[in-house]
Amino acid sequence: MRKTTITTLALLLVVLLAPLQCLAGPKSGKAPQPLLAGPFPVGVTTAVFIDSSRTDSFTKQPRALVTEIWYPATDDARRMPKNKYSDFIPGGVTPEIDELIKKTYKMSAAEIDNIYWNEAHRNAGVRKGRFPLVVFSHGNGGSRNQNTFWCDYLASHGYIIVSADHTGNARYTIINGKPILFQASERANSAKDRPLDVSFLLDQMIRWDKGADKRFASRIDTDGSGPALQGGDRDVGRPAFPHKPHRAIAAHAWD
Repeated sequence: MRKTTITTLALLLVVLLAPLQCLAGPKSGKAPQPLLAGPFPVGVTTAVFIDSSRTDSFTKQPRALVTEIWYPATDDARRMPKNKYSDFIPGGVTPEIDELIKKTYKMSAAEIDNIYWNEAHRNAGVRKGRFPLVVFSHGNGGSRNQNTFWCDYLASHGYIIVSADHTGNARYTIINGKPILFQASERANSAKDRPLDVSFLLDQMIRWDKGADKRFASRIDTDGSGPALQGGDRDVGRPAFPHKPHRAIAAHAWD
């Protein structure tokens, strides 16, 4: 069963990489290696998108989505420091938020920063080119950065990945400096919100591609429907900071 699951995951990665292999120039005759990082450095940036057409059932305000975007970065990103876990906290780590992190992970944000593994560089330049879009949707009680190893990996192969906290269904979300915790009793509302969140994110990426964010103008290939990846419910209780990719992929696939 384990071998079958891992083989399926490897085949999924080959399918994702195949279009990029076709665009890479002369064929080398070699099949893509699904567990090896790609040729591009990786950038990551945070955005908060507001959907004014919906009232959030949790905050009673227009629906806010704290969102992470991973992307192929310019070569000078390799000289930048690596992203830290605390960099995912909008507005920085306050004492209140650090207490929440300690309660959740039994470690402070600073302690997690010391062991946090990822390959992305925060706010690095966006590489020239036009890159396919992938939407990642976390599992019940998960978080937008729970599968950083996937997002780093795909971006290194030439994808742009957008991943939002589904407010109220994420383990916790920080909006305007205040944490909004996972609310299991609101799962039915979350099920209604999730597809609307994904659709809204796609609309925002189309706007960015058209110049709403100059960094990403003419960079995001949204033609057709890009793949969507979703984390499972089993991600609840798993640390949201990854280890090295082959271990993380195996742990996810074997559960």
